[in-house]
Amino acid sequence: MKSIILITIYFVFAFMICLIVNISFIIAENNSSMIVEVDLVGFNSSSSEEIGIEVPDFVDLGELNKESMISEEIGLYINNTGAKDIRVTPILNNPDEEVFKWLFFRKQKTTSTGDTDLITFKKIGDYYLDIDKPVTGKTFRAGHCYLQLNLTDFNGRIVDDVNNYRAEIVFLATAR
Repeated sequence: MKSIILITIYFVFAFMICLIVNISFIIAENNSSMIVEVDLVGFNSSSSEEIGIEVPDFVDLGELNKESMISEEIGLYINNTGAKDIRVTPILNNPDEEVFKWLFFRKQKTTSTGDTDLITFKKIGDYYLDIDKPVTGKTFRAGHCYLQLNLTDFNGRIVDDVNNYRAEIVFLATAR
């Protein structure tokens, strides 16, 4: 009888140890994270001083509703402050952003030359703007384009009114 009690106590104790060890592994696995950082230098043939841009900190596209799904067209200046001709491509910082993936850009509102490429809207990520380097004696050269939010093809759901809905747009500048 004594051996049965000892075996039972041993079994319960062993079971409790296994349970505690498994729980600690589960907790550690579900709550572990790590940040990895590396400095990558020397891959671009141009130095950081050769490519530089300035963009506005903020643009307000106004108010959209079910009756008016297209924002006004906003003019945007992008300044090339570097020493090289550049190509600037706007992209969404968060690729999962659903509303601002319907942001469109174009070079001109209208054209008399018949060049539809200048006036055709292109979706964010597909549009680019070429800006020449500043002329001698100047600190920047401006490029200009228009942007507009067009939600007519938006398939998502907006269930509540949202004031000041924002997304971060990154302007990638590369030498051309």
